[in-house]
Amino acid sequence: MVVHDIIKEPHLLNKTRARQARDLQGTTFICLPIRIRGEVLGVLSVERPSCDSRASVEEDLRVLTIIASLIGHAIRLRQESTRNIHTLDDWKGLRELERELVMRALHEAGGTQARAAARLGLTPRQFAYKMKKYRIIKEFRIDG
Repeated sequence: MVVHDIIKEPHLLNKTRARQARDLQGTTFICLPIRIRGEVLGVLSVERPSCDSRASVEEDLRVLTIIASLIGHAIRLRQESTRNIHTLDDWKGLRELERELVMRALHEAGGTQARAAARLGLTPRQFAYKMKKYRIIKEFRIDG
């Protein structure tokens, strides 16, 4: 959306009264959607003096389109990062659960790795690997 003179546009009413009407005279309003995969997440809007000869509205639109696209990509990356953190938390929970299962099987098998492995449907070698992975140290007690 491009409005070449805000004061002449009835949809832009200056309801906040943040500025005087005379300050809005000759101000161009540019508004672009911020999209991700066709979904509009927000808008980027700017105001510029209509008489500013440093750049045309078309040039401003090109630059603002690039900026809106970069913001959209940043939002998408942030969403994916957040999703990945939740996935990592889920994996941490699964690792803790597996560690607890290994320790419980070892306890229920009276400390015998072969029997604990059988309880979990693992080979003794696989069970030994999990004990090493989770830093589970088997305690030996010598009764004398």
